[in-house]
Amino acid sequence: MAKSKRKPSFVHYGEGDKEIRIGEFHYGSAADPKVLEPGKGIKLFLTDPPYNLGFDYGPEVNDKQPEEDYHQMMEDVFDSCYEAADDDASLFIIHYPQDLAKMWPRLTKKWKFHQWITWAYPANFGHSTKKWTNASRTILWLTKGDPEFFGDRVVQPYKNPTDRRIKKLIHEEGKMGTNLYNWWNVNLCKNVSKDKRDYSNQIPEELLERIILSTTNKGDLVADPFSGTFSTSRTAMRLGRRAWGCDLNPEVIKWRPTITDYKPRARIPKQQYDREYPFYKLQEAGLTEEQFNKIAVHLFETATEKQLSSAPGIGKKKAKEFRESLRADKKKDGTFQTGIDSF
Repeated sequence: MAKSKRKPSFVHYGEGDKEIRIGEFHYGSAADPKVLEPGKGIKLFLTDPPYNLGFDYGPEVNDKQPEEDYHQMMEDVFDSCYEAADDDASLFIIHYPQDLAKMWPRLTKKWKFHQWITWAYPANFGHSTKKWTNASRTILWLTKGDPEFFGDRVVQPYKNPTDRRIKKLIHEEGKMGTNLYNWWNVNLCKNVSKDKRDYSNQIPEELLERIILSTTNKGDLVADPFSGTFSTSRTAMRLGRRAWGCDLNPEVIKWRPTITDYKPRARIPKQQYDREYPFYKLQEAGLTEEQFNKIAVHLFETATEKQLSSAPGIGKKKAKEFRESLRADKKKDGTFQTGIDSF
């Protein structure tokens, strides 16, 4: 089928005069003005483009181009994004730092640099005998105009909740925590995840969510010029935003969001903890992270195998492995060599 005959698909919400377009998805390249129209008013571009490493993104995507051709393609796409962006907009590119450094002059011809963010994750691959394991990527934040930033929507707990000043912020001013740092620990989208698609690369929705919440409002238009699994579009619609996406691979259209993904009345708290911090309630009890860790170690070391196995997400097998590890590491004075880190 010729590319010119591949029509875009749309998702609408509402009826009659109240009907709005909440999803728009295209075959083709965002560098083509027929695919991504100038002046579209997009508030946020959020994407992880092909890395030019030879991954399989379908027969129509060449992920092993000469470096100059690859860099030119990226420049063309992001120049087109600039023309389609709102007067005050953000562009987040998830990539490896060495590649972003090489493309820097091209990427900043129009867009302005705003911030480098490091995304770190545990990795069971990419080990080398000549260097440390590469277990991170860079998120480059570029801007057009002066976009708003809502950094207090997704926060991390205060490190010292027992401090008198912090107690006042929590109990009198209703503050839940402080801004996230510009280095993020977020696990990769695992193969066993319910959100995982059969695709070479997929960004976890947890990471996409924190960016979308912190840079857009409900109803804003969020775009991904390299949609792949459409994770960005799906996450945006789930948070009550409108979505735009495109991809050169005709096979990925099966993953595009539908009306069931759109949550116009999504109940999003004014302020919430990032998913990286599941024990945030502890600060309300006046516990520091260090104190909690000590308590957790004590409970794990004194619990029976049966008690451990009943804990959510543990099970009999893990409980048995942990108890055996503790018995092997028990010292003469009754303390343990490895503690909870061995689990």
